[in-house]
Amino acid sequence: MQIFLEKIEDIFHSSKEYINLRIDEVKLDLAEKMAILLSNLIAKMIIGLMLVLFLFFGSFALAFALGDYFNNTWLGFLLISIFYLSLAIIVWITRVQLIQFPILNSFLKQLFTQDDEN
Repeated sequence: MQIFLEKIEDIFHSSKEYINLRIDEVKLDLAEKMAILLSNLIAKMIIGLMLVLFLFFGSFALAFALGDYFNNTWLGFLLISIFYLSLAIIVWITRVQLIQFPILNSFLKQLFTQDDEN
């Protein structure tokens, strides 16, 4: 009977150790995936900032160029603002297909990709 109890105690300790190791593995896996997500997010934000600056200065240049072409600076700025308003309306109407689904799919793909080692 003593041997049986010792075996049960060994199984209990082994199971407890296994569960603790699995918890640690899940924590490490989650930390790795969150770090990858965060680094991708930061990189995309930096690229987005650069694109916004490009669009900002490019819009000014195009507005002045259109203003010179039409001999009215305000008309160049008006045309650029109408273009951006139209673009904003299109993006708002199609925001789910253009923004929400791709971002959701990207996050889910990064979170649930299986490592080659598993």
